[in-house]
Parts: sequence; C-alpha cells; structure tokens
Amino acid sequence: MRPWHLRTGSIVFAWLLALFAVAVAGRSAPDSYWLLVHLLALGAGSNAILIWSWYFTESVLRLPHQADRRSQAARLALFNSGAAAVVVGYSLGHTSASSWWPVVLGGGLASGTAIVWHAVALLHRFRTSLPSRFGPMVRYYIASGCCLPIGIGLGIAMAAGALPGTWHARFLVAHAAVNVLGWIGLAVLGTLVTLWPTMLHTRMADGVEKAAARGLFVLPAGVAVIAGGALGGLRPLAGAGVLLYLAAVVLVLRPHVDEARRKPPVSFPTLSALSGVAWLIGTLIALAVSLFAGPDWHTAGERLRTLAIPFAVGFLGQVLFGALSYLLPVVLGRRPSATQAATAMLDRAGGARVVATNAALLLCVLPVPDAVRWTCGAVVVVSMSALVPLTIAAVVATHRAEDVPVDRTRAPTRVRPPEIGAGQRAGRASIGLVAVVLAVVAGVAWDPAAAHSGAAPPGTTAGHDTAAQDRAAQDNPRPRVDMSPRDPALPPVGPASVHTVDIAHGSPAPVLHGRPGDTFVVTVKGAHSGACRFGGLATDSVRTEPDATIYRLTALGGGAGLYRCRNGAEGPDDFGGTDETGAIVVNPPGLAPVAREYLLVESTSSARGSAAFNSVPNQYDRQTIDVNTRDRVRIWVVDAGPDADLSFHVVGGQFGTVFAGGRYLLRPDNPEHGGSQVLALAPGQGGFVDLPFPEPGTYQFLDHVMVNGDRGAHGTIRVRN
Repeated sequence: MRPWHLRTGSIVFAWLLALFAVAVAGRSAPDSYWLLVHLLALGAGSNAILIWSWYFTESVLRLPHQADRRSQAARLALFNSGAAAVVVGYSLGHTSASSWWPVVLGGGLASGTAIVWHAVALLHRFRTSLPSRFGPMVRYYIASGCCLPIGIGLGIAMAAGALPGTWHARFLVAHAAVNVLGWIGLAVLGTLVTLWPTMLHTRMADGVEKAAARGLFVLPAGVAVIAGGALGGLRPLAGAGVLLYLAAVVLVLRPHVDEARRKPPVSFPTLSALSGVAWLIGTLIALAVSLFAGPDWHTAGERLRTLAIPFAVGFLGQVLFGALSYLLPVVLGRRPSATQAATAMLDRAGGARVVATNAALLLCVLPVPDAVRWTCGAVVVVSMSALVPLTIAAVVATHRAEDVPVDRTRAPTRVRPPEIGAGQRAGRASIGLVAVVLAVVAGVAWDPAAAHSGAAPPGTTAGHDTAAQDRAAQDNPRPRVDMSPRDPALPPVGPASVHTVDIAHGSPAPVLHGRPGDTFVVTVKGAHSGACRFGGLATDSVRTEPDATIYRLTALGGGAGLYRCRNGAEGPDDFGGTDETGAIVVNPPGLAPVAREYLLVESTSSARGSAAFNSVPNQYDRQTIDVNTRDRVRIWVVDAGPDADLSFHVVGGQFGTVFAGGRYLLRPDNPEHGGSQVLALAPGQGGFVDLPFPEPGTYQFLDHVMVNGDRGAHGTIRVRN
C-alpha cells in the first residue's frame, strides 16, 4: 500500500509545488489570482479528494485497499491530463491573441468524465458491499462527485468569454457554489465525520451520525438554491441558499464540539483542520452579506473574488494540509515507531505555522496597505509551503525507523510523544505571531507611504482622505497638485481645424483633441523652460516670450498619447507630475459616433504608493460616471506611467471595439464575433474602447495590474434606465 500512496501523494505535491511557484512569482505570472485558486482547488485539492475519498470508502465499507488500483490510476491520469489542459489553456489564452478555448473545453470534458467515473464507481461499491456503521458517509462522496462536472461546465462557459451583461458574475457565483461548497465542501464535511475524532484520539460524540445524515439532505439543497438563485438572477434567493448551507454546516459540526472539549486540539493536523472550518464559516457569512447587501450582480461577483483566497487557502488549504499531516504517517509507517517518527516530523513548529498562516491571512483580507499585504502573503506562503520539506523529511524518518532491527525477545513497548505544557504551546505559537508582526514592519519599511495611506483588500479600492493627500503633497518636492475632482468627459472637437490651447503650470493640464491634419496653437505659461514634448504631433514652430512659450503643432495620425512640460525649477530629467502631463487625442478617420465619450489618464507614483485616473486616486468611486442603458460609450485611456503598464478593464463589460497603437485591434463586425475584456497599454501609449451597457447596475472599472487598481486606479460607472 505504501508505494501506491507515495506515487499518488506525489501528484498532490506536484500541484502544490506549482502553486507555491506561482505564489512566489506573484503578479508576474499571467492571471496569478486565477492560477492560485485553481492550482489549489482543481489541482491539489481535487486530487486529494479523488485519492482519499476512495481510501475512506474502502475503510468504512471494510473493503481491501489493494483492489481496483488500475481503474483508480486511470481515473487519476484522465483527471490530471484534463486539469493540466484547463490550467495551461486558460493561462495561454489569457496572454495570447489566439483562442485556447478548445483546449480548455477538452480539458474540462476529460476532468468531468473522470469525476463522473469516480462517482459511479463509488456508488457501485456502496451498493454491492455489506452494511457497515459508517457506510452511509460514502453518500457524501457520491453527492460531491455529482457537483464538480456541473461546476466545470459553468467554468468552461465563462472561459469562452461570450456571456453578456450580468451573466458572467452570476455564472461565477454558481460556479463557486457548485465547485467549492458542493465538490469540496461535501467531501471535506463527510470526511471530518470520522476523521476528526480519530485525529483527536477520542471517542466519537453522541449524535454525530444522525447529524451527518440530516446534513446530507440540507447541504446539497443549499448548493442548489445558491446556483439556482445566481443563474435566475435572484440575489436574495442565492443569499438564502448560503444561509441554508451555513445552517447545515453548523448542524453537521455541532456534535464534534463535544469531542474537542474532551480532547482539545493541540497538534498541527487538528489545529489546521479546525482553523479551516473557522474560515469556512466566516467566509460563508461574508458571502451571504455580499449577496443580500450588494447593489447588483457585478458587485457580488467582485466581492466573491475577494473571498476566493479565504475560501481556497483558509478553508481548503488548511483542512487539506491538516488531513495530509495526519494521514501520511498512517499509510506510510509499517511499524508504530515509524508512524510516530513521521508524525513528530510533520508536527514540527505546528502551533507557530498555524498562527502565522491565520494571522497573516487575516491581515491579507483586511484593509491594510498594499506593501503589508504582500509581506503577509509571503508569510502565508512560507508557513504553508513548509509542509513540502517536512513531508520529505517524514518519509526519510519513516525509512530510518523501519531499518532499525526489531528485538523479538522483548515485548513491544509503545513510545509516547513527550507531553507539552500549555505554556510551551503558547510560547511556540507566539513565534508565528512574531513572524507576522515582523512582516508588517517589513511592509511599512518597504513602502513608507503605506504607513499613512489606506489600502483595500484585493478587488476593492482604498479611500484617500484629504489629510493623506496633504501629507503626500508635502512629501513631494513639486508644487501641490490640485486634488479637486476632474470631469472625465472628453471635450468635443469643434468644426474648426485650428485649436487654441493654454497650459498654465500648477493647473490641470487641458486635453488636445482634434483630427488628423488639425493645427494646435499651444501657449505654455508659467515657470517653464520651454521644454515640452508632444507625442504624435509635428512641431511647426516654437516662439518664446517673457512669460510664455508658444508652440504651433500639427496632428499627424489618429490615436492617443501624452504631452509633458518640464518645470524649470526641477531637475533636467524630471518629467512627470500629474499637473504637468496632459493627453493628446486625435480621432482616427471614420470614427463611429457614440452617445458618450470619456478620457482617463492613469499616472502612478511609487514614492507615494498610489495610482490614479485623471490625477486623483479613487475619485470616480465617489463621483461616479453616470450613463444610460443602451448608450454606446467610448472610453479613451492613456498610460502616463512613468514606468507601469496598464490593463484597463470594466468588470461585467464587453469591449466591442478596441483601438491601440494607432490601429484597430477589434471591430464590432469582426468575422470571429469576438469581444475583449482588457485594453493593454505600455507607458506612453493610448487608445480607446467602445462598449454598450445593456442592463442597469453598477460597473467597476480599474487597472487590472491589480497593484495599481488597489492603489487608486479604480472607479465606478453607474448605468440607469
């Protein structure tokens, strides 16, 4: 049995290694957020469920563990080939212009087929085996296996990218409910019925089996109500489904409280599993609140995205790691001494690891500065990835213990682990807390501006109050930037071909808006040295006067770009400052008419740790952009840098036209009938997108380079009938 579990266990750890690699790479990996969740849930977690649900089924039905290994190996091979295709196809499709959706479709079908095969095999073994006390718990695994193929189908539909209006957000909620609460949640809760008292080394509490049997009817009903409410567009119904599922979780787990009272959890496996269940309950409450209190499906989808990490890492990751830390010594050790050696190895620094993981993860989801979130995230990665080297060390310890000759002339003695007092446990746990405190200090030291600026959890925005803006202005040697709200509406182009524009230092820079061949007469007033750069405009003449410099410029081709004017009081290479940088918009010939037209210029400041559209961070969260349904809207976007790429995204929107770099990347009449989700720009580049808003609601727009989105490059479009 041991070689089999070593081989299958290596599959789980291969997915975990890929997960940790993406976590270390951070946002340099394509769509790292999606990868983190799916490498853990679809990769490591689903493989663990496939392996151990079969193992527990054989155990509770009292069947031999060596039977039907070939079929199980075939299912694992089919599932992993499909899961790998989904991950690779989605990642490459996210970064490539070509379509990788057929790869995602094929991988999803392969994975779903393997799960259906697994569920049918479990049902066959359950029906053909002799009755046993815990045999009904196998129904949890069968019900779990019925959920994932449905969730995979919803995921494939979202990957196709053709869902209009609020359908993407609604599919996302249904997808998460069926996969996380159905496939993973049912399997975990069914396993804990027998595994939790076994891990605690205590007798099972009264009423556990009856509560589990009742919960098996309510839990799938909760999943069905959530998914049905989401697909039907009924947020209160979906929220009621979450509360129903939460009530069932409490019903199933309530008898286990007595077991924890009799034998408090002190080892890493029990503490990790207990922490995972706490995260499950907390995130279910947060999800219910977001569905009931959120204004629309787009907001609910964004809030679900912020809950994905607590669900995946807090709940699934910790329950998975706790269960593996307990089960691996059991199946690897052939002698009690070997099992105890492996258990002791996997329990090393257990309290510190659990405390560090949970404290750091809690800070990651709270409104803390971005730099602090990154350092706390590093603590989570380090504390959880410690399982991999500890597992290798446990395997080595197992082999060494089994190599020791057995003295058969003596009666075997049970080796008991040394008792650890409450004071020692508290001291070891405090090490994890100290690590998190040091991470917070390191985050503030890494980005001192974070010490006096708010930050928001992933997927939301930070509020910048006037005092914080004043401090940022005092830290900047440039004159104070005017922080009054900016109207994002793009000024229309008049009928004249000559445009007169005045630029005054210290005031918001005006937009140069015209057509190819138009002339701009630009007067730059104030303390400028005459060094202005106008991207995409030909300089016909420059005339210097005592208090101004006058430029005569000609627009060459259609597109969007920047002009920058240097303040004479600053250094020779110091261009920037949002009050000295303006946009140039030249309409390409034959530009289609739209109902409304807006301009967003993004600028970033690493010194301040902020990013902004039109100079003021988060201003369009407070002053929303209001449009009407069925209006076709054009949004011009310019990346002022100075050195950060921009990926403009409207949550719930679908771009029918994309123009960047002086050419159309997508038109409404394209033969592929394709749409786009982002407008990607390098520093200094500009372009525009056109999109309709067919349904009323609140649509968030942001820089999908999330560090900039979190720092203030974020806003809201409010659509009304």
